Amino acid sequence: MCLAISCSKEPMQNPLAASTQTIDNTTVQARKHFIGERFGGGIVFYLADTTGKHGLIADTVDLPPAFWWNGTHTVTGATAKGIGTGKENTLAILRAQGQPISAYYNYAAWECHKSVRSGYNDWFLPSRDELYELYKQKNVVGGLDTNGGYWNSSEFNDTNAWIQNFNDGPQFGNTKYYNNNV
Repeated sequence: MCLAISCSKEPMQNPLAASTQTIDNTTVQARKHFIGERFGGGIVFYLADTTGKHGLIADTVDLPPAFWWNGTHTVTGATAKGIGTGKENTLAILRAQGQPISAYYNYAAWECHKSVRSGYNDWFLPSRDELYELYKQKNVVGGLDTNGGYWNSSEFNDTNAWIQNFNDGPQFGNTKYYNNNV
């Protein structure tokens, strides 16, 4: 399954076969992908296995900073932290919080959900472990705010969610009403 920092990759329309990517049952090129490759609307930053066909892709540009919450402290159930859980976490956040209550409360998972970037519309907020993999490849990917923290989709508790510090690497719970990088 291909995932991404702000989201995962499936083309909105089926472009030429040369640019199609693999997500389990989807058509794929026979070649292996590599870390740092521009592919699927972003940059490959993690490979899940030696086939080079499954991994994580980060968008090339950050979304606007956003809150994690939608104006109220809500337990979303998006507590999974492992690789491969960001998409389901994002869906759990969207189900629990719904549409933003105002333009002021465009929350991180919503920003990813509505994003249409580089011809792809299936971006999602990564899980805690997915985002840590991006942190480890921040110099290869480039363009990340290395002085700030990024939200991920893993909920810490009703008032906090996990943050990945891109300066020196710690992860910690941060109040959901803070504006952080996405």
